[in-house]
Amino acid sequence: MRWVSWLLVLAACGGSTTKDTDEADADADADTDSDTDADTDADTDSDTDTDADTDADTDTDTGHSAHTAVPPCVDPGLFVGDAGWTLGLDVTGPGEWCATFNEARTLEQEQLLKMKLIIPRGAYTLPTAAGTSPFRLPVCFETAPGSPLQPVMAGEGEVTLSRSTVQQSDYYTWQSTQPIEDGAGHVIATFQLYGSTSTPAGTPPPDIELDGVNASIYEQEPLAMSLCDLSPYCATFYSDHFVVCDPVGYDEEHHQITFTGGDVDLEFRKGGSFASTEPAVFPRATGTLDGTAFDVTDYFRLIYNPEHHHFSRDFAVIFDAPINGACGLAVRNVDPWGNPPDTRVERVNCDLSLIDTRTVLNEVFVD
Repeated sequence: MRWVSWLLVLAACGGSTTKDTDEADADADADTDSDTDADTDADTDSDTDTDADTDADTDTDTGHSAHTAVPPCVDPGLFVGDAGWTLGLDVTGPGEWCATFNEARTLEQEQLLKMKLIIPRGAYTLPTAAGTSPFRLPVCFETAPGSPLQPVMAGEGEVTLSRSTVQQSDYYTWQSTQPIEDGAGHVIATFQLYGSTSTPAGTPPPDIELDGVNASIYEQEPLAMSLCDLSPYCATFYSDHFVVCDPVGYDEEHHQITFTGGDVDLEFRKGGSFASTEPAVFPRATGTLDGTAFDVTDYFRLIYNPEHHHFSRDFAVIFDAPINGACGLAVRNVDPWGNPPDTRVERVNCDLSLIDTRTVLNEVFVD
């Protein structure tokens, strides 16, 4: 499927602080139904057919399909570079990164665009002399349930090193671009790396390590990694940018919400930023619904989308198995301060379309 078709599908988708809510927002059901019902039939039918065709697990009749199983990832030997390059690009640690949120998306769009990037562990190289050279980093992708895109590494691309000396420092900037296909030979995207460093004049740059850790609040990987659609600058909301899946150094926060028939604890980890919206991940949701407990840690079942600087936060969790006819919960308009609009808890289908709402009884924010 061409990337443009994917865009059409997505365009259709549409301390401690406590806040008490006496009753649910009476308008929430009407508003949500008008926004989501149009999607429900098509999405649910597509999910059910896929499950029946591909596996015989317990999810077949529920729409709870597992995420797309990643094939054996590409061989590190498929790396393309120059044998004379001396700067190490070392992939260590888990070797996988997770697509992060985009403020321009809806929660439903975030669900379809969840994706993992896998780079085989290995010792690769980058140039230190200015210019453009053939380049390809071995990559593969694991996609979300229902995603119409199955990106596949294609032919070689190129890497460009820009180098300059200012006063007593040398400055290096790397930018690589390589084609990504849809499995049928059509180029639908590019995989891009970008990074820069400086050294004392005459001193070569140190090796670059992608370790997938982020050990402190401001630490990020030394190279930015993105799967970009074919529009300029990798700037549209259809593009995915990859971050560490389990950033151990980020601040941990919890939104703990009690509602009629259950409760949920949304674990949230947030990094630091001097300007843009802070990096963040949603690694776990626990709680109960109608007497049944859940504990979800699967990246593909935990969906998050914020407003700027996380001033308002929307979460969704898809259970490992349905609970009382619901695929999961969506928790919208969450914030640490209790500002309007009120938090809304929804029982949802697997495509996040509304089943019903539950009255929020109490909220606690823990940081």
